[in-house]
Amino acid sequence: MSNAAKNMLLDTIQEGTQNITIYGFIVWWNISNVHMTKAQFEKLLEDHGINKKYAREHNYRSAFIRALREMEANRIIRKVEEDDFRLVYQFTSEKIIKEVGGDKALEYDKETLIVIDKVEYRNNGDFAKSIIKGKPAIKDAIVKLFEQHKQTYKSSDVTRYVQKIFRDSADIISLRNQGSVYFVPAGYKPVLDNVTALIAAFGGGSVLEFAPIPAVAASKQMLKNALVEDFNDEFGQLEKDLEAVLKDDKEVTKVWSSTRVNRLKKLLNRLEGFHAGGVVADISSYQTSLADMEKKILGVRHIELGDDETVQVKEEEKKDGAAAS
Repeated sequence: MSNAAKNMLLDTIQEGTQNITIYGFIVWWNISNVHMTKAQFEKLLEDHGINKKYAREHNYRSAFIRALREMEANRIIRKVEEDDFRLVYQFTSEKIIKEVGGDKALEYDKETLIVIDKVEYRNNGDFAKSIIKGKPAIKDAIVKLFEQHKQTYKSSDVTRYVQKIFRDSADIISLRNQGSVYFVPAGYKPVLDNVTALIAAFGGGSVLEFAPIPAVAASKQMLKNALVEDFNDEFGQLEKDLEAVLKDDKEVTKVWSSTRVNRLKKLLNRLEGFHAGGVVADISSYQTSLADMEKKILGVRHIELGDDETVQVKEEEKKDGAAAS
């Protein structure tokens, strides 16, 4: 494990006649003016050696909110009610009128309530059928925009998926609190090359740039600081997840537990790699914390699912897994 991990962190590049040992690369990118369909995104991913699974449809809430925003011209749209079964929005028209005396004023008229049956959509995935109340013209417009947005990717969308590609395939670490600048270990250079070409193919001035980080003392300290901060953030979130479950004495699914155990293992693998590469001298306290956390997570009571419950839970766990990544 240590040799493999060390190979991911350390490499040698040639600069003129000199061989320079590097830890990896500092990476940043700018993605702008992107507007593409799911099919276009899938093709770009495949053309650049990246799994097309990252071209996922947006979830229904994201697509719905984007549809609503497009319909806000000359109207106010507000959420009125939401529970586990229904989602209700009111559409109110807004127009300028002239009052007696010639003064202008705003006039508001309720257009309709749009009521969505969340259970219907969860079970069947048909957004049009899940809208059980609303003025037909407004309902039709929402459905049309919803289907468009579910299959459309903008700059912010592909930026998020690029981050996920790096997290899944290149173990990136943020080098600043607000993100935007990352470290990619040297052994993931092929992934870095593929994503660089992918972003260039987006067009519109989109670009990814990177520079090697030499294996010197200042670099070591920078990476150690980033590693510790990343570990504390991720481990802290896992502690909050566990605390929320234990506080209410909840039962969880096996997927809930396995998702979090996998996150612990990823943290451990990263620590071992940085230790093998000489960035962190002692990781024993981190190893103990991770082992203790794994025992606690596996010790939580689990739900025994029947066949009829499995599909719904899997859908809920997909959201959980997406948040984790």
